[in-house]
Amino acid sequence: MTTREKSTPVRAGSIITSALEALGLGPALARHRVVNMWPRIVHSSIARHAHAERLSGSTLYVAVDSSVWMNELAAIKTVLLKKVNACLGPDAAPITDIKFSLKSDAGCDRQEPPVPEPPDNDEEEPESTRELLESVKEDELRELFRKIMKKDRKLQSRRESAP
Repeated sequence: MTTREKSTPVRAGSIITSALEALGLGPALARHRVVNMWPRIVHSSIARHAHAERLSGSTLYVAVDSSVWMNELAAIKTVLLKKVNACLGPDAAPITDIKFSLKSDAGCDRQEPPVPEPPDNDEEEPESTRELLESVKEDELRELFRKIMKKDRKLQSRRESAP
């Protein structure tokens, strides 16, 4: 028997995490996960009315469904920043600002019909993924990480939409 046959199975996520850490991308990835973690970071009443859209630099952009909620969240921005930064790893650069924008469809509690999956092209790739992958120099490795992150987004989306 070869060593490969004797070894125990290893989760793909742990291999990917190790690879990202080895490339120095772990802290950046942790920062970008804040967007997906938003509903777990903030109180459920906030998550029903505000949706984290993206992270650009050290600014988190959040869409809010009403001007009343936008004013309320602006008033507690420092508290929200502390909660968000508490979820980051010790090596991750802190998020320094949250920008709120008014969007009527920002609420997260509505059930919407499933949207067909977009075709595989770079235009549909989130900016956060493109920013993260910029530092990966090897084309094959960058493409592998792109596919993994796409599958991770799909999995997260399915988990969030599951009852």
